[in-house]
Amino acid sequence: MKEKSPLYGLWNTLKVISRFCRQHYATLTMLQGSYYLYAPDNIKVAGIETILQIKPSGGLYRLTRTEYIHNEPEKEQTWLASYSWHCCGALVEVGGGRCCFFDADMGSIYLETFKEQGKASVEIFIKSL
Repeated sequence: MKEKSPLYGLWNTLKVISRFCRQHYATLTMLQGSYYLYAPDNIKVAGIETILQIKPSGGLYRLTRTEYIHNEPEKEQTWLASYSWHCCGALVEVGGGRCCFFDADMGSIYLETFKEQGKASVEIFIKSL
């Protein structure tokens, strides 16, 4: 067998580092802003909208999930989360059961909420324009 050059290994290492940096940067650009709840199959109830906002708060991030009915805030939940880089980047609630996973390619966030009964719900939020 032909032995591979050390430059070949270095090149592959640089490609992996470059890809990691690009994905990490794309996720970091998503850490601020407003996101709208994605309705599967474009099924939306008229007058009801849910928005997730992410804002920096010191070394953490403040997430606010607000449900609007006819443009009036009906229910609001706020929690603090820390940023963690695993998988594709995530915001993990401090002392709670919520986690946001980022999909930078699609510009969306998956909000996973763990319930007391051991079940989990997942909501998809799309970046607002």
